[in-house]
Amino acid sequence: MNYSAIGSILPPAAGSGTVIVGSAFDSAWMMMTGAAMITVSLVALSMVRLIRGERRVRMRESR
Repeated sequence: MNYSAIGSILPPAAGSGTVIVGSAFDSAWMMMTGAAMITVSLVALSMVRLIRGERRVRMRESR
């Protein structure tokens, strides 16, 4: 069986090896989710800046 999945889903009751594997798996998952959130926020900011820049260009062209 996959001990990392068991350690991440259930509070491991048997052995310290499952605790170590589960904690390492959880920390890696937290880092992955944090990096994903940071990248998503950066992409959203860049999209907003692009939209604002296009609006400014359109305003200048209309004038």
